[in-house]
Amino acid sequence: MRATSSELQGLTVTKLKELLKARDLPVSGKKDLLVQRLLEADDDDEESMPAPAPAPKAKSTAGQSGAKSASKAAPQPAKDEKVVGKSSPVAKKVTASTPVLSGDTVFFLTRTGKYIDVEQHRDDLRARGVEKGQREAFILKKDGGGTTINSGDVINLQCWMGQWLDFMGNLVRARHKDRNTAGQSGKIRIKNQAGSGPIRTGDVVFLHGHQGKVLDVEKEDVKCRWPDEGDWQVLRIEK
Repeated sequence: MRATSSELQGLTVTKLKELLKARDLPVSGKKDLLVQRLLEADDDDEESMPAPAPAPKAKSTAGQSGAKSASKAAPQPAKDEKVVGKSSPVAKKVTASTPVLSGDTVFFLTRTGKYIDVEQHRDDLRARGVEKGQREAFILKKDGGGTTINSGDVINLQCWMGQWLDFMGNLVRARHKDRNTAGQSGKIRIKNQAGSGPIRTGDVVFLHGHQGKVLDVEKEDVKCRWPDEGDWQVLRIEK
């Protein structure tokens, strides 16, 4: 049976963080934010609140240590979802890289090994693309002009149907036919995990919305729910 808001408010911050860790969710923030995070996770999953319990013994896989993954007590991923870590597609090193410039067509590989895509007749983004095709392509434009894209720059992203992306509340959508009508919600700050400097193909990046939240991926869902730059928010930018 899922916990209610009042039941969660009755728990200590330490207990709430244990529940968040058991779901592989961020544990930063004050008590009200921790409670909200757990309630949103219940709404997304439509599953019961997991009680904190010892992690199940992880199955060993080729090239990985099962003991390391077992220590985190993370929720079991979907069959087609890969666990973030050294084996994650996003974490793989790219030997050849080129600068990302304003006007380039780019692709975003998520932690699940799928590319962010936009389906025809929908405005919500998903993470389902298995290859760099038309629906996975985004045109990147530097806000205010200029060519080179550096970590911390504000950009706009246009999907294959012509709409420009915007971050509104917890949602990431492709709705605006005109870049200017997207307004402040269409301004996306791109940051490089490695720090400052130019963004290059193969870099791990984060996309920050105007409201202070970072694009995150859970299974196929693409949203912007937390200010964290964690495993759920990592993206690899490609051409």
